[in-house]
Amino acid sequence: MNATMPSRWPQVAAQPYAWPFDGRWSSTDSALIVIDVQRDLAERVADAALLDRMQQVVQAARRRALPIVFTTRAIDPSSDADARWAAIDAPDARPAAIGSAGAALARPHWRLAGDLLVQRSAWSPFQGTDLEVQLRARGVRNLILIGLTTDGAVHACMRKANDAGLECLLLEDACVAVRPAHHQTILDVTRFGNGLFGTTATARQLINALPQP
Repeated sequence: MNATMPSRWPQVAAQPYAWPFDGRWSSTDSALIVIDVQRDLAERVADAALLDRMQQVVQAARRRALPIVFTTRAIDPSSDADARWAAIDAPDARPAAIGSAGAALARPHWRLAGDLLVQRSAWSPFQGTDLEVQLRARGVRNLILIGLTTDGAVHACMRKANDAGLECLLLEDACVAVRPAHHQTILDVTRFGNGLFGTTATARQLINALPQP
């Protein structure tokens, strides 16, 4: 960690409580996960303003040396394990094929050498991967989530992360649902019961809490 950075940063003005709950977060114990900002999804549900906001979050996290994880979801149509996904007649639920243009990161320049990349076919990036092991190895206990889609992989990731004991913050204006009505529902579910699955805040609220580099 950069010696000029404080070991504890200001809490984020999140809902339903200031995040993280114990006030302990820094580049040594927190990470940003950018979920499935890949071509097939971005072309369908993400506009330029959303992608620009996500980029601002990635850049702010990088300036403060936060570890950054990128994920993509793709299937092997010839695999028995992925056969069900390949047969689904619903474009918003059927993942792109492994190696296809749709499975590639929509903004590949966001990812730099040293950033973790997690590829899988399940909804959650934690399912069938070593993501939790990688985060534990980096000392991560707090996770900031952005990406695509709120009502798909983002929520699936947050629920798995919560079960793993990670303190989650979902940036509500740095993600989008396939169906707009679902977006607010997921935010409400996240905050239910005083933060059953985590907290939510805006991208600006996160950036404002990050100390100047």
